[in-house]
Amino acid sequence: MAHTAHLDRILLSEVHKGTWTALELYSASRTEEVLQLPHALPLTSESAEGRAWETRSAVLAGSGTDVGPTQEAAQMLASSSYVVAPIAVSTGVIGLVHGSRTTGEALDAVVRDVVGEFARSSGTLFERLMLADRLSEQKNLIIQRLQQEAREAELLEHADVHFVDENSTRWAVAPAGGSNEDLDIPALGSLTAREREVFALVVRGASNADIAEELVISIFTVKTHVKKILRKLGAMNRSEAIYRYLEMTGSR
Repeated sequence: MAHTAHLDRILLSEVHKGTWTALELYSASRTEEVLQLPHALPLTSESAEGRAWETRSAVLAGSGTDVGPTQEAAQMLASSSYVVAPIAVSTGVIGLVHGSRTTGEALDAVVRDVVGEFARSSGTLFERLMLADRLSEQKNLIIQRLQQEAREAELLEHADVHFVDENSTRWAVAPAGGSNEDLDIPALGSLTAREREVFALVVRGASNADIAEELVISIFTVKTHVKKILRKLGAMNRSEAIYRYLEMTGSR
């Protein structure tokens, strides 16, 4: 931007809660420039910075314009004539870009438009990067959840579910290759004998149609039993019911 608009200094600032704070200064005459005023400055409506913030458009400040320069900005930019443009995203203005010529030469509308377009492009790129970061974070969370579900599914696949008898309230889950003593589970004990039969097949991954065929009952009856089982176990769906069962029996 400095090369295109023939600017000697470019100042990048952050906007936060009605103030702007200088972050970095580029100077064509020096490889490094130390900012003398890094503290927050107010965005007043009389200032060029405040007007750029309010209108979301580039503003010329200095001689020949209707906006006077801000003393602090003029000091950092080494000129009383400069342009300031807002870096805006969908939620508001997040920064400012200043540009000046240390020769004191007044800037025109062409320079204003170049700096304004640079600021708009910067805002668009910033928002896209933030969106990409959020999407990447959500993708990682989904992958972690799927991996967790896969581990729980593997645990369920290798678990052997035992029902002692139709009238017993003692249930147990024994991992393949081992055995556990039967556990007394009050919530499971509230199921009827038929509901225990249905739930045993649910735990094994059987569908409603499979359960209906196995127990020689209608699918409607199976759905009724499943609803009652979910209600008694306090689960929203079959997966949660199985998860709660494994948790209650200490098999997770």
